[in-house]
Amino acid sequence: MKRIIRTLLFSLMLLMACSAFAQEEFANSWKAISSAQLKSYSQLSSKELTKKLKNDSVKIVIFWADWCEFCDDEMARMSNLEKTLGPEKLAILAVNVDEKFDPNSKKAKQYGDQLVMIHDEGLKLKQKLGIQKLPMTLVFEKNQFKAAYTGFSGERFGYIRKRVLSMLNQAEEM
Repeated sequence: MKRIIRTLLFSLMLLMACSAFAQEEFANSWKAISSAQLKSYSQLSSKELTKKLKNDSVKIVIFWADWCEFCDDEMARMSNLEKTLGPEKLAILAVNVDEKFDPNSKKAKQYGDQLVMIHDEGLKLKQKLGIQKLPMTLVFEKNQFKAAYTGFSGERFGYIRKRVLSMLNQAEEM
């Protein structure tokens, strides 16, 4: 019994350490993202694009690739979430991390009129943030890092959705 309790405590401490590491690792990620030399392929007007990027509320950044099936699911659900909440409350940036990005690809065309589609040319941002698995989703509130999620599942999306709604409700109460 003591061994089980020790194992659980050790696992909990390890989980907390990993969470703290993620917080530290991504603490300056919005600064890195907003200052990176990213090429936009968005079909949004420059006015809409500026409005989304200057927006001070909740931002979600999805790192994706054309070959990633889970990325497609993630982008579809995030796109619907943004439509539901509105661009004044939620801005979603889709950062493509393919070495050779095709702006005429199916996904780029499908989501380009809804999401801010940008390409990480040379993969400098991907390397700087240490992104290894896709999709990688980062959540920011008022340009401050709040959470990072890797991979995709309906359950995980539900958690992200709840977290975003909670942040928006807290902002409205202030």
